[in-house]
Amino acid sequence: MKNIIFDFDGVLGDSYDACHYASCILDNLTPEDCHRSLQRYFSTPHFSRSRTFTPEYLSERQEWMREFEKHQIEKGFSLFDGFINEVSTISDARFSIVTSGSKGYITPLLKPVSLSFSHILDFFDHHSKETKVEMICQDWRICPKEVYYVTDTQSDVLELREIMDPAKIIGCAWGYQGYDALQEVLPSRQIMQDFSDVHMMIT
Repeated sequence: MKNIIFDFDGVLGDSYDACHYASCILDNLTPEDCHRSLQRYFSTPHFSRSRTFTPEYLSERQEWMREFEKHQIEKGFSLFDGFINEVSTISDARFSIVTSGSKGYITPLLKPVSLSFSHILDFFDHHSKETKVEMICQDWRICPKEVYYVTDTQSDVLELREIMDPAKIIGCAWGYQGYDALQEVLPSRQIMQDFSDVHMMIT
């Protein structure tokens, strides 16, 4: 059995433009400054469980996420259908999603998709991706080192390699940060450049 957890934005969802649009509005930034801010943001883990947050701060971030969700939906975006089609041909596998985004814009997009996800855990379920991966693994009755995680950002790699098998963290070059940024934290053999590469990297 292959156990595969996906990040959503930039991996399954072609959402960078919508993310950029929402972030420009909420953070009151020019498009250029917003792009630079997003690249910095996705280069460092911000919500790893090694960090402590007050309930008030997390409540503020959840409110920010609700507004972000509204602007994402307003802008709209599509899925990486070609990648989803490739994933759908993987045999003997189960799938989940762990995201720092919101189910509010994810679930409606996935309704027509033939893939079935046992879990979709978002920022409102928990702020830490480590914790969310462990929640899924507990339900699947496996340990995190048995799971593949597919991501497009350095921050996910840096956060999750503490609990996962680093060789099972797979990058995708079509996402928010691209091949060059991912190569700073992953070996090139673990970075997909084409959708079909998933079959070579998840075995």
